[in-house]
Amino acid sequence: MPIELAGISNVNEFYSEHYLQTVFEGDVQELRTRWRAEEKAGGNPADRQLEKAGARWRRLVSDYKANAMTGSGSSSSASSLTVSSTPSVTSAISD
Repeated sequence: MPIELAGISNVNEFYSEHYLQTVFEGDVQELRTRWRAEEKAGGNPADRQLEKAGARWRRLVSDYKANAMTGSGSSSSASSLTVSSTPSVTSAISD
């Protein structure tokens, strides 16, 4: 069964149609197998690191939007994003 490529754009036909339909799935499966083995060995594979970074980003955006709506200068959650009124932006992320 061909791999589902939803969310992947082949800009300017960078990859050949043959590669995407036949070779790509094997390459990705090999990588996912290696990541699962790393995870079982107690490691922190790249896909899990990306998931954690995405979760932190979504939490920061949510906190920022909540603070912008209320005009509050501080956040009550574990993560905070501080934006100064000057053109430079200072951010502090803590977990």
